[in-house]
Amino acid sequence: MKKILYNIRKPVFRSILLSYAMVCIIMFVIAGIGYANSYHALRRMTVKYGQQQAYTVVEQINSRLASTMKMMQVLSQNAILLEFAGYTDKEISSNTTRMLALQAEFSDSLITDTCSDLFMWFEKSQSVTCVNTHRFNNSLMPVFYKENGLTAEEFRKVIGFKGMWGSHVFPDGRVWIMQSVYDEKFKRTGVLMAVMNFEKILKPVLHRDGEDLLILSSEDTVFYLSRNLSEEAGQLALQESESRIVEVEGRKYLLITRFLGERGGKLGWKCSVGIPEETLYGGIKIFWYTFCLELAGAVVLMMILSVWQTKKTYAPVKQLMEILYSGNCEGFKETYESLIQKLKALKEEHAALAEKEQQSFQRDYAEKIRYILIGKIDDLTVTESVMKDWAGIEPGDSWVMALIYMHDETDKLPYYGQYTDNAAALRSFVLKNVLDELLFCDYPGTVTLIEDTYILFVKASSEELAAITERLEKMRAFYQNALCTGTSVVVGYSQDGFTDIAVEFQLLWDELRNAIFWMTESENSFVLRLWEAECTEEPVDLGASIEANRRLLNCLETGDYKAAYETLDYIFRETVPKNRAYLKYGIYRMYGLVSTLSLMFDVRSDMSDRQFWERLNYEERLYNVKSVQQLMTVSRELFETIIEYNADRERDGVPGWVSNVEKYINDNYTDVNLSVASLADYFQLSVPHLSRTFKNTMGCGLLEYIQRLRVAKARELLDQGVSVSEASRTAGYGEAKALRRAFKRYEGINPVEYRNCVRKGKGGAGH
Repeated sequence: MKKILYNIRKPVFRSILLSYAMVCIIMFVIAGIGYANSYHALRRMTVKYGQQQAYTVVEQINSRLASTMKMMQVLSQNAILLEFAGYTDKEISSNTTRMLALQAEFSDSLITDTCSDLFMWFEKSQSVTCVNTHRFNNSLMPVFYKENGLTAEEFRKVIGFKGMWGSHVFPDGRVWIMQSVYDEKFKRTGVLMAVMNFEKILKPVLHRDGEDLLILSSEDTVFYLSRNLSEEAGQLALQESESRIVEVEGRKYLLITRFLGERGGKLGWKCSVGIPEETLYGGIKIFWYTFCLELAGAVVLMMILSVWQTKKTYAPVKQLMEILYSGNCEGFKETYESLIQKLKALKEEHAALAEKEQQSFQRDYAEKIRYILIGKIDDLTVTESVMKDWAGIEPGDSWVMALIYMHDETDKLPYYGQYTDNAAALRSFVLKNVLDELLFCDYPGTVTLIEDTYILFVKASSEELAAITERLEKMRAFYQNALCTGTSVVVGYSQDGFTDIAVEFQLLWDELRNAIFWMTESENSFVLRLWEAECTEEPVDLGASIEANRRLLNCLETGDYKAAYETLDYIFRETVPKNRAYLKYGIYRMYGLVSTLSLMFDVRSDMSDRQFWERLNYEERLYNVKSVQQLMTVSRELFETIIEYNADRERDGVPGWVSNVEKYINDNYTDVNLSVASLADYFQLSVPHLSRTFKNTMGCGLLEYIQRLRVAKARELLDQGVSVSEASRTAGYGEAKALRRAFKRYEGINPVEYRNCVRKGKGGAGH
């Protein structure tokens, strides 16, 4: 019996110890993942820091080089230099004073310590002028070649570069920068040459006692090395990679290569800065030492705690074993029940820990997802890692985002189990199970709650958008029909990367909030598809849109309703953008057009017109639009209602614009330039339509109406004793002859006879 009990104790103790060890190992693995992420982040930051150091050195060199090039550019526009560019050798020799002034200009231009000498080669005179020496004319050019270690052929190659800027590296390490000088007609007249002193340029930027590499090269020539290295090491600067790790004579460097010169590459120079890898990653070594020490301490502590907790847990089992071994059954039941209770408590404790760990995991990822979506986390590497671990979406996968908003009606959901007192958990539990059944079974994805909205990510391509939307429509119908709960869903576009994930979320968020704001009690459940009718077209041409709107207004004003319907079809077919991205733009345009119609008809409106516009309720109907198809439907209904109303009104009475024409004539009939054509142009009507409608309405033609008003005005003036010529001008006639014809036609006598009759009548009355 004793041997049997001993054999039982050993595996029991081992199993309990193993369970605690497994828990510790799991926690250690989770901590290790965190350390690994920290290591990668530290390594990236270290590389970025090294690159920033290298870029700083390059920019210091580039700044000094740019100041020299700027000096040369200013000097190339000097008036004296341009003057000498057009002289022959004889003319230059005869202008000694001006030549001294030119050399003084050269001396004043040497304001930086990066340029040791300046030359100017004049093409017409075939001579060179120097800042520190005399002028070399054509006969003295061999002396100039000898002083600078050149032959005549080599000098021709130096100055024979194409373009504005050039450079030349001499075998002894001297560097020349050349700039072409042009006259007003853009013909090259000479070359300005600066001798660079790179010892002075590079001395301020060298640091760490020459520990870093500094390599300058031009095309395929290396002309400066900061350390005494072989030519093979210098050839590293000629590679195309901008940032790389290279090994030079047994030592690794992070090498950064950039172009020098204004606008990056004008001279074709490169600058390569190398930082030793052991210097760059010194901090990472300290990180690993710290990690190893913490790892060793964690392992020791893990073993100590596991053994201690195992002994504490094993104590009741050991006590039971001893009771069984001694054969004393007194108090056995009590001990057994105590052991069972402790085991249950231990099980519940483990379950609670596991649940808290899972909840902590979910909260941590939900918080990261929220920061990614609102743009607080914009590191693409972090975003890709979170989406891979949480949503199972790899960087190369296509994915779709959707937002789900559920109305606060969780009291209608069936409560049970652990969700009795947690409405939010119950709602998430039900949604997760519905999505597992309808969507996730075929399209992998996940969903999380942020604030009051569920964020859904699904791995799918653009070809699968319709199928995913159909599944979400089934989910919405389930909530609506089975649970009587409204559900608002907005489905976005298919994406191939995570660069614009925050922009996509903001678009979906704005669309969802706008739709929720305008939804009604009868339409509180919907699925919006942002991807429907997607196209890459730009908004319609604004000029074409304005012209179409003007034609529609003109047709309504003139009563040409057949043309109005044709114009309306053209507006919807050609000027309404079909891309949902321009939905708000289309709504504002339609609202503006309807508002313009209402203002146009307001000048002749009566009570029935105002009641019609109130019944039309176009503001609310347009603001409730949620899709391009709905916008076109609502807009067409509005315009057709307006067209039919105005057509019925014109059939029942006088067109409203006729009274406007009549009032305008009464106010302006004395204007000499007033005519039927000017009226048609002013009111944007055709001349035949204007004349026909006015005559049918007023009983006389437009011209007759104007003539009668003018004759009446002239008669009034003649009654006051005004002369015929003055009455003609005042009444709107250009000359007295026109007044006589009109007066004779409508009064039966000419103006002179009428005026004499008036005078006689006044004379008789006086007697």
